[in-house]
Amino acid sequence: MEKKFSHFSKLIITLFLFANLFGFPIIASSNGQGNKGDTEFEKIIGLIQDKYDVSITVDADAVDQKPEIVKKISDETDNILKSKNIEDALKLLTSGTGLQYQKLRNDFYIIKLKKEPQKEEEVPEKKNRFEGGEKTIKGTVSQKSDGITLPGVNVYVKGTIVGSSTNIDGYYEIDVPEDATTLVFSFLGFKTVEVPIANQTTIDVQLVEDVFGLEEVVIAGVASATPRRNLSISVTKIGGKEINEAPASSAVSALQGKVAGLNISSANGLPGGGASIQIRGATSLRGNQKPMVILDGNILYTNLADINSDDIESVEVVKGAAAAALYGSQAGNGVIVINTKRGKGTGKESTSVIFRQEVGFQKLAKQIKQSTHHPYKLADDWEDYPYTRYANIWYNDDGYPVSGNKLLNDNDSSYADQPYARLYDHQDRFFKNGMYNTTYISFLGASKSSNFMVSYERNNQDGIIFETGGYTRNNLRLNLDHNISTKIRVSTSNLFLTTKSDNPGSNSTFTDLLFIGPDVDLMEDNNNGTPYRITPDPWSIAENPLYPLANMDRTSDRMSFIGNVRAYWDIMEGLIFNVKYAYEYRNKQWSTYTPKGYLGNYPSNVGGSLYKQAFFEFNQNFQATLNYNKQIKDFTTKLKLSYLYENIANNGFWATGRNFSVYDVPQLDWTDNTEATLGSSEQKITSINYISILDVDYKNKYIFSLQYRMDGSSLFGENERWHPFYRVSGAYRITEDVQIPGIDELKIRAAYGNSGQRPGFDNQYETWKGGYGYAYPSTLGNKDLKPSITTELEVGLNMEFLQHFSFEFIYSHGITDGAIQLAPLYSHSGYPYQWQNVGTIQADVFEATLSAQLFSNRKLTWNASLIFDRLRQKITEMTIPPYNTGPYNAFLFAEGETFAVIYGYSWLTSLDDMAAQLPSGKTIDDYQINSDGYVVPKGSGGTNDEIPILLDKDNDGLADKVEIGNGNPVFNLSLNNTLTFKRFTLYSLFSWKNGGEIYNYTRQYTFRDLRDIEFDQSGKPEGEKKTINYYSTFYKNTEINDYFIESGSYLKLREAALYYTFDKHQLINIFNGLFQAIRIGFQAHNIFTISNYRGYDPEVASGRDLSN
Repeated sequence: MEKKFSHFSKLIITLFLFANLFGFPIIASSNGQGNKGDTEFEKIIGLIQDKYDVSITVDADAVDQKPEIVKKISDETDNILKSKNIEDALKLLTSGTGLQYQKLRNDFYIIKLKKEPQKEEEVPEKKNRFEGGEKTIKGTVSQKSDGITLPGVNVYVKGTIVGSSTNIDGYYEIDVPEDATTLVFSFLGFKTVEVPIANQTTIDVQLVEDVFGLEEVVIAGVASATPRRNLSISVTKIGGKEINEAPASSAVSALQGKVAGLNISSANGLPGGGASIQIRGATSLRGNQKPMVILDGNILYTNLADINSDDIESVEVVKGAAAAALYGSQAGNGVIVINTKRGKGTGKESTSVIFRQEVGFQKLAKQIKQSTHHPYKLADDWEDYPYTRYANIWYNDDGYPVSGNKLLNDNDSSYADQPYARLYDHQDRFFKNGMYNTTYISFLGASKSSNFMVSYERNNQDGIIFETGGYTRNNLRLNLDHNISTKIRVSTSNLFLTTKSDNPGSNSTFTDLLFIGPDVDLMEDNNNGTPYRITPDPWSIAENPLYPLANMDRTSDRMSFIGNVRAYWDIMEGLIFNVKYAYEYRNKQWSTYTPKGYLGNYPSNVGGSLYKQAFFEFNQNFQATLNYNKQIKDFTTKLKLSYLYENIANNGFWATGRNFSVYDVPQLDWTDNTEATLGSSEQKITSINYISILDVDYKNKYIFSLQYRMDGSSLFGENERWHPFYRVSGAYRITEDVQIPGIDELKIRAAYGNSGQRPGFDNQYETWKGGYGYAYPSTLGNKDLKPSITTELEVGLNMEFLQHFSFEFIYSHGITDGAIQLAPLYSHSGYPYQWQNVGTIQADVFEATLSAQLFSNRKLTWNASLIFDRLRQKITEMTIPPYNTGPYNAFLFAEGETFAVIYGYSWLTSLDDMAAQLPSGKTIDDYQINSDGYVVPKGSGGTNDEIPILLDKDNDGLADKVEIGNGNPVFNLSLNNTLTFKRFTLYSLFSWKNGGEIYNYTRQYTFRDLRDIEFDQSGKPEGEKKTINYYSTFYKNTEINDYFIESGSYLKLREAALYYTFDKHQLINIFNGLFQAIRIGFQAHNIFTISNYRGYDPEVASGRDLSN
């Protein structure tokens, strides 16, 4: 034991130093069984494998050789390695040793002891014997592609536990009951084969590789574990290997671009920030499109960005309301089921260790281009001063203006083409290159009756913003499984996590950055000697963006403890009863501290302030489930009955104190209690759910599923406490009946069902607002409030063809009834609003996935996938008047309107449109199209009279709002490639969003201070210049207009990684053979983006702004 831990400590120290010195990811795994490493004989085998590029398996009986034989082989090593080919080398190796080799295929050999000839082939010990009424079946299992025999294939009688396995030569024998009808052959990585027994006593089988994972088992949305080939609903499974091709910073980041119909965008671009997640579009009028997330059986409320991806074994995305019907009133937006690693599969009495160290940096992808010229007249001696000196301005000795007004350089044609005396790159000072590092270690072990998985991960991201600490996360996981007896087993999954985020100090920091003139030195001190002058630009009201970053503290801390305990009782063959208790404790705390003496523009900041908020939540649920799986002749039946009780209790409080009585003591006790504000909240939610589902298949080709669930929740209105959810689905595997040349698997399927979204906690109740001793009514209660219900019809086609290609196509038509929104009330009700079921949203979705194994041999493997989706949505019914909503009321929600369209003012670009709204006394000859494509007065080009004209549809002299943009893309497309050459692996993931508009409000805001790059006319020919008056017209006092509608299309290289793997034979002399493998390489995320969008990133979403 001491030797094992000594090895492990050396491993940790060496890898940590290596990673931090060279700054790239390292992944290492080792076997912790406590042995002394490989024998001398195995070392020689490793050298042969490397020399001839083959795989050699040594039979267990052949590993330990007598010293004299090992010495003989060792003495011949040089000659062995000089052999012309692998066959000659193995002949020389085994000559005179009592060993023999067997060729399984060109690159795979087995070495075993020579055995005396036997009358009958030796077979593995049979697992079952029968007293009578039995017969023996024997045969050989091989690989169809090259005829090589397969050892270790499971052979069993369908619907029973009677089984055996093939020996090292692919040979098997099995005693079966006389009435047995079907023999099943299964092997990891190959398609399962079922063969009718009839009167046969010899059955030889050839297995085909399962290139696309049809035999992978899915547990989400079905009665019990089901192979993908037998699914009748849409569930996409992403394995841990695919997730970790280029390990992401969190579980949510790991899914981007990998699932058709799943759209993920960062909520704010900050490290550890939440994410906007949508599956097949929107189902709510209130903006809550988040899918249900289940982690190891727990309904998860913790931020998914706080869950590390290294622990993930697989993710199953249940897409659409029909597939998600099993999850009822919380699953209208789909379901993401995350399964973490366990100790299973490591072997008996074994322990393995995985260590990963990643070090790198983050940087701003691109800057926003801004003007570096102005339109004002310069002083005659401006070049003699280190600052920009304007005419008609009196300056003090420090160079600050005291009186006077700036004059435009040319009143008739005010072009921004005058130089500044100096230029600073404010964005370069504001943003930095931030380091990030991830340290991960896990222990997986198994014994005869138990297994465990323990892991720890620490992720630290400095972020890219000046004087901002970024994000730190710690994840500690413990998963345990134990077999108490052959009938009873227990398991537990537990995760403890903490995060700490340091956020930018001011809400206006990013806009202030873009307002300040380029000749202003942000690093200049204040008059009191403190750094970063608060108002550095005398011609702007903007604060120095660096000052709040350096002087205000805005932090958020999150802690979650997530766990469950399960018990399983195998009552009888096929009948299992299990119970689960799950819990999640969350604690979130926010703090904003403005110190006394803060030099802000607002007087309330001078005395300082402290805002604190805390939130506590304890979620728990209890579930009892009865599973019955039975094989009756050609029918496979799976029945699940379940009871689920949910309880959520949370409370929170917040307090703000102002005017500290002392400096540098950020405690509420030291603030003026006469200016304090306080608040608190408390919620208790209870739900009870009854669940049933029946899955049946006949001969593995006719597949049927029927599901019914009844949900009762305290969130539903008093008169609507219970609501049912259902699904019926079916599939037909055509190629089980009809052999089609070139088609290996063809399945059609359809599903119809529903799921829902629960109302908010206070939606059914009468509420009041108020404070400081007064109150007023806010919303009228609604006892008839229902959950919104999304009903979906889905049809799909799955096909595998030419043994190397897989294709899936899905069409989904979904209707969400009873979408919840605040409805305005008549004044006589005494309340202005009431939450009601008011709308119907229709969605049509097309999804397609094409996967291919483009090349495969021992040296080179190339796999690729192309993922496509297209979404169209509209509001088909609405019982309340049309209304504008969203940031700056840009979105119009009305019956018949496309979902996510942007409404605003439109500038005329057609003389025909101008002719329809001519002012009195004007003709169309009085107007022209200018060089930018806008209608302007004729002859006004390049002058202050060049003013674009707004659309006036009804010609009443007032501009009208019309549809000016659509946020829905034409389609999304992703392409991922994994190329493996020998021990090198190259991975890439491209994402292409085609179409969809973004409103660039950030850019519009900078028009106020003439800071956008459009204003800069320097270097343009005189006849092509535009005045500041022309561009300022588009600002329109920040009202939404189509000048700032921009294309949201982009092509992004989202992930790329290049790794080299050292296997155990290469590492045999390091730490006495401790390492099983080391993977070392480089990876990057969001490497480049090709887009016409003028903001920072077309993909970053914000809940507050239309743009970023």
